[in-house]
Amino acid sequence: PSVHAHLEAESPDDVIDFVCGPDRTPVQIAKSSVLCEFSEKADEVNEKMLARLEGEVKSYRGIDMSLNGRIDSMPEWTMKETPAGFPPFELRLKVGAIVYVLKDLDPSNGLWTGVRLMVTQLGDELITCERIGDCEGDRVVVLSKCKFETDHFYRNQFPLRLAYAMTLKD
Repeated sequence: PSVHAHLEAESPDDVIDFVCGPDRTPVQIAKSSVLCEFSEKADEVNEKMLARLEGEVKSYRGIDMSLNGRIDSMPEWTMKETPAGFPPFELRLKVGAIVYVLKDLDPSNGLWTGVRLMVTQLGDELITCERIGDCEGDRVVVLSKCKFETDHFYRNQFPLRLAYAMTLKD
């Protein structure tokens, strides 16, 4: 069942605390999200939440290539672009971060677009996550980079985004 709560907020931080504050469990956070009108604002909220987590940030840079497979012909702007359904070029994570999956990776095992996970280990080539709450399939999920494609370019990156805030087009 859906539960709706009322909040009178005096600042954006009040909203963030209400949805993702320190008194909330990972399950509660995974079932909530700050809804933002613009993706830049969602990115800002996600970065604020990441900063609140203890530990070191690990950055994963994607690899953008033109559709002809040439990295040297890529315009610089692609690294700043995050088309809907794409991971960011630079994915910044910490252990304990709540993320969501951006593509159907293993539907028969319950690993499809939108599934919420908590990051448990950050390796150089693999990210290990744990499913949050009741779920289908394996509880531990190990992810590698995969290909995301637009009409103009494609990106190899981990199929994850931070899940604290999102826009309607995410």
